[in-house]
Amino acid sequence: MNLSLHGLVALAVLLGSVCPASSLAQTGRNGAPLVEAYLVSGKLSDGEKKIRELLKERPEDDQARMSLAVLQFFQMIEHFGQGLYELGPRQEFAGSFEIGLPWNPFQNMSLPDNPNPQVVQLQDLHRLVQRMIDDLAQLDTTLAQIKSNDVKLPLRLFRFNLDINQDGRIGPAENLKSFYGQYLGDFPDGRDANRARRRRPEDIVVVFDRADVEWLRGYSSLLRGAGELFLAYDQTELWDVIASRTFKKPDIKYKFLLEEEKAGLQDINHQVLDLIASIHNARFPLKHADRVKKAQQHFKQTIAHSRIMWKLVNSETDNDREWLPSASQQAAITNIRITGRMTNTWGEFLDECQAILEGKKLIPFWRGKQADRGINLDKFFTNPREIDVVLWFHGAAALPYLETGEVTSESDWNRFQQEFGGELFGFAMWIN
Repeated sequence: MNLSLHGLVALAVLLGSVCPASSLAQTGRNGAPLVEAYLVSGKLSDGEKKIRELLKERPEDDQARMSLAVLQFFQMIEHFGQGLYELGPRQEFAGSFEIGLPWNPFQNMSLPDNPNPQVVQLQDLHRLVQRMIDDLAQLDTTLAQIKSNDVKLPLRLFRFNLDINQDGRIGPAENLKSFYGQYLGDFPDGRDANRARRRRPEDIVVVFDRADVEWLRGYSSLLRGAGELFLAYDQTELWDVIASRTFKKPDIKYKFLLEEEKAGLQDINHQVLDLIASIHNARFPLKHADRVKKAQQHFKQTIAHSRIMWKLVNSETDNDREWLPSASQQAAITNIRITGRMTNTWGEFLDECQAILEGKKLIPFWRGKQADRGINLDKFFTNPREIDVVLWFHGAAALPYLETGEVTSESDWNRFQQEFGGELFGFAMWIN
């Protein structure tokens, strides 16, 4: 489950403050959006209450509704960070914590160290992921109500703060710049042709618009789908042999593993033994088949939102500090340019992914020599079974999903990669 800066920057950036003076929700001190003050102070619940009051007065105000979505999104991140802090991941893992997602905005979140964490069970981790899913569902409901094509959200992302340790104060490590500081430096000013002038991250403004609403809805669907997959399976066997390496106070079956902390966690022999046991125990019985089917629907929705987003992006006529630019626009954060060929190739990539998700094209099978034999991914989602990672690598676990038919072409995927400079999936984290 690997998420990256483009992840939280992407996800987080998407929503921000509001711009046009026509909305009550957009008038704040010094002309800044009202919602920005709550995000800078870290008082997200107060901000949500205020924006909801404004929406009761003006239910048609999509600018205020987007402000509410901003707060809901950052609350989702804060809830996850707070929950993870309470569970007490070891610091060597807290900076790259993974929850089984293919991409997530939390992977490189550097959390404050919790000196007195709770005893953590696998069910606590499941509850944390479920809350993320619920928060994202609420966010998507808000975003789905935004209909106006005139919404714009200027956002100074790296000024925003979150109260991760829930002490009522914003510490030096509880802001987005600190969470992702390893990636941040000075950024070139996109309006300076010579790229000579540099900007501090906290001064960068990104203006999000109607297309970015679809962008965030797509990412929300992706994360919800990945979360549903995680919760569909039982990870108990793996948890019992590896949780002592990732959490300070795990409740596990093999208590002797906890005795080794006094001797240090750096014993290479013990690490190797735990790694071998983890591979051996990478078996995940199916608990909730309905969640696997939900995941497939979320992934399909991700593709659908991406298609709508690119139609909106390509119809834009302005060039206003874009998060996701068209071929005729400039991105606010990066000098990378999106070309017309890239957007066309991305459309072909979406077509290929949809065909694979629906079982119209097969995933190549890596055993044997039959070229037209492959894995029907639709069957994986609609007829789920236990996952045994070792047997999947071997090929035996793929047997129930094998059939003959049209297999997705390696040459097409090579072409997709070439168009994006060999960084197709890196771009996918950004352009959705």
